[in-house]
Amino acid sequence: MLFSVNKKKTRIINSLLFLSFAFCTEQSAINSKIYFDFTRQEDGSNEFGIKRAYFTYKKNMSSDLSFTLQTDVDYQETTSPKNIYLKKANVSWKNQFGRFSIGLIGMNMFNIHEKTWGNRFISKTAMDKNKYSSSADFGIGIAKNISTSWYINGMVTNGSGYKNSENDKYKKLSLQLVSGEKNLSKNEGINFGTVFSHEPFHEDSVSTVIGVFSGYHKNSLRAGIEYNALKNRAKKTLASGYINWQKNSSISVYCRYDLHTIESDMDSYMILGFGYTPGSGLIIAPNIRIKKENDESSTDFAINFQFSF
Repeated sequence: MLFSVNKKKTRIINSLLFLSFAFCTEQSAINSKIYFDFTRQEDGSNEFGIKRAYFTYKKNMSSDLSFTLQTDVDYQETTSPKNIYLKKANVSWKNQFGRFSIGLIGMNMFNIHEKTWGNRFISKTAMDKNKYSSSADFGIGIAKNISTSWYINGMVTNGSGYKNSENDKYKKLSLQLVSGEKNLSKNEGINFGTVFSHEPFHEDSVSTVIGVFSGYHKNSLRAGIEYNALKNRAKKTLASGYINWQKNSSISVYCRYDLHTIESDMDSYMILGFGYTPGSGLIIAPNIRIKKENDESSTDFAINFQFSF
């Protein structure tokens, strides 16, 4: 028990030292995003909670070499204070062959989808929510514009995610091919592409994911659609469509619908709500969530908040 307390104190001290160093270092940048919410479930139970607390530190060592360090909070932990852990810790090197990254890196399976959906603080993307891929992992990657229209991103990672150590001799291969604007939450345009991953668990068991996606952003309308198939011990398919209408600089309306099939069973998940921005850095987003799982449906109400600087 004493060891557990000391371990937590050490994590907090290390985090404070890191933040102090980041603020005092020249030619670097630090930013933060915090997700917190109030949720009321259909049975009447309700709670306030914090889902994410990102602190991201970036430093350009030169025009070609950069370093990224990102921390997060373990919101699922029941003890207090919450544990802080690394989400990203990597070095990127740009050269004539592309951009190489090594370390704890963000995955390439749904990062484009996440920007098209644009409301990560309200809900994870469909692939992330249903665990088709981790959002970050230990490994190495290369990304390159192979033409004026096409971009490719390939990675070799442990496959166990950013919270776990490698537990076998196999590695996960993941590829992303996309054409068009990659960040539709900030820029107008169109994109479409495909993702693929292959990860052996042992000699006669593998997990394979293949997906296609497309997004659109013009004026006040942003929309996206995706379809993914996962094959391991069971065959699964996942379809998701989402739309966001920006009424003005302060108010937006959003809707998303996911359809998840496991063998012959079908589950659905819908989010409908609006967002209000009272000032720079803060978004308030009331919404309802209608879930159907195993022929049982439920409706929850939530108010999500995002604060960033």
